[in-house]
Amino acid sequence: MVVLLFTEPLIPPVWPRPALMLYLAIIKKLKHMTKKEIKNTINKAVYQFVESLGYQVSDDADGSYVTFSKDNFKTYDDTIDYHRSHQECCVLNYACDESKADAKKIDEFVTALKADIEFKKAIMEGDVE
Repeated sequence: MVVLLFTEPLIPPVWPRPALMLYLAIIKKLKHMTKKEIKNTINKAVYQFVESLGYQVSDDADGSYVTFSKDNFKTYDDTIDYHRSHQECCVLNYACDESKADAKKIDEFVTALKADIEFKKAIMEGDVE
């Protein structure tokens, strides 16, 4: 049994519309989704969130990492790598401050999204007191 105490909403009030619409679609289908489907849908929401921040999403088709980059970045060192299965960002220590700040925003977005989905799933299963 899960006991959760939240005093404020988990989801930030300002999300880009595409990411918000995908989040709402997740909640509607959550009861019938497998863990893999939930993970893939979260990744799609992250891609839309990142695009709203002005990044381009490039997939090397290796199945593990996706790279986020902006046109104004001077070197590859300023890009952000996102690990699909761990759902976390990776930035080099000597990357620009903008990349580091945006990676932190993306990680906060993922954390809030996963926590809210787990909370809603626990409610649906009746595991919340």
